[in-house]
Amino acid sequence: MGQHWSHLTPTKRIQLDAFIRAGMKPTDIAKELGVHHTTIYRELKRCTYEHLNSDYTTETRYNPDGAQARYEANLRAKGPDLKIGNDHELADYLIVKIRDEKYSPEAAIGEAEVKGWPFKTHICASTAYNYIRGEIFGDELTVSMLPQHGKRHQPERPAGSMPRKPAGRSIEDRPEHINDRSTFGHWEMDSVESCQGVSNTYIVMTERKTRWELIIPSPDKTAASVVAAIDGLEAKYGDLFPKVFRSITCDNGCEFADAAGIERSASGKGARTEVYYCHPYRPSERGSNENQNGLIRRHVPKGTDLSTISDEETKRIEAWLNNYPRKMFGYLCSEQLFREEMALILASQNYFCFFVHLLLTNGQKPFLIDKAGQRQRLRSHGTQMRRTSCTLPPCTTNVVLYTVQLSGSALMAAATAEAPVVSTASACGSAELSFSTTFSASGSVFSPIS
Repeated sequence: MGQHWSHLTPTKRIQLDAFIRAGMKPTDIAKELGVHHTTIYRELKRCTYEHLNSDYTTETRYNPDGAQARYEANLRAKGPDLKIGNDHELADYLIVKIRDEKYSPEAAIGEAEVKGWPFKTHICASTAYNYIRGEIFGDELTVSMLPQHGKRHQPERPAGSMPRKPAGRSIEDRPEHINDRSTFGHWEMDSVESCQGVSNTYIVMTERKTRWELIIPSPDKTAASVVAAIDGLEAKYGDLFPKVFRSITCDNGCEFADAAGIERSASGKGARTEVYYCHPYRPSERGSNENQNGLIRRHVPKGTDLSTISDEETKRIEAWLNNYPRKMFGYLCSEQLFREEMALILASQNYFCFFVHLLLTNGQKPFLIDKAGQRQRLRSHGTQMRRTSCTLPPCTTNVVLYTVQLSGSALMAAATAEAPVVSTASACGSAELSFSTTFSASGSVFSPIS
């Protein structure tokens, strides 16, 4: 938790004057007084003056009495007490969320609202911004710690650059149901570059309706690597790929030049998706993607060597993005919305959804919970079980899978020793899972969906 801030007292101001006269550096003075070094710099900037000596030379001096008088005058003029008062729990929450977890003040306030506001003092996002700009949190939380340092930067077209002809369909031909974000499965794609001299790149994809994010590490910024990344997604999602990735919109970068390769199924069976290209130097046509890139840069600032970022750290950043509270969704996160859309796709494809609890201890056999909430032994349904293993996208851990043949359809249930998982698989009994939800012992029971 963050430390509680404090103002300089009259005694500390007198000590500061003595240390300055003794020639001490501001950083050393800060350590002596127990404050942040920027507090000393700001105090000296506000409360120094040019002193005229008897020999008509001048020197810069600090005025502790004047500084204290100015501080007391500001206190009298500041109006009513701050709303946050002595609510240290709220202050610590904001410091941790904004400074440490890289949330915006609005996201931090929104998440607290969704959780029922567990603090004794209630403030809005505008108040939080005003507190930060007014240095109410001292050096624990400053404007420089805000996303983009509290400023927005407009992208500029490079001087002397020439527009590149789109490699495929123009965004002008994109259907209206994609433009208005009313349907799921339409993505924006871009690349996040490493530092100069390093070829490693992130291929980033944002689902337009839910803002769910995929971050795919790539060895270089080439068209072949982008096609390989899409091939990998197709292998993971299998027959669901055309339903989940209906279209992809990207810019005219050279890495996205192979439109035919992106659209063509790796299995050779026709097209798997459609690709649309934005107008040159119009990042606003991929607004969600650009916004997500800004969120990624909170964790990997420009100039970061992406080759030094582990796959685990990349997955952590991806999970942070997908669990970030969004104002447009009432401060729900993209992960929740993405799972709901996936559940609808599974239902439309005649997938079966059950809660299956795998009892892995004491030699007990697995059972399922039927529509009436009763336990049913799997053998009573004429089931056949086999054990296999696979990786659950979008999860990252290898788990043990049990494939259960039930009434001619295949149901896969996954479990680990720490956290059982409920999952669904295709009716053809494929060994590749395309969706999973966290098991909840207190959750409602799903009946088969036909």
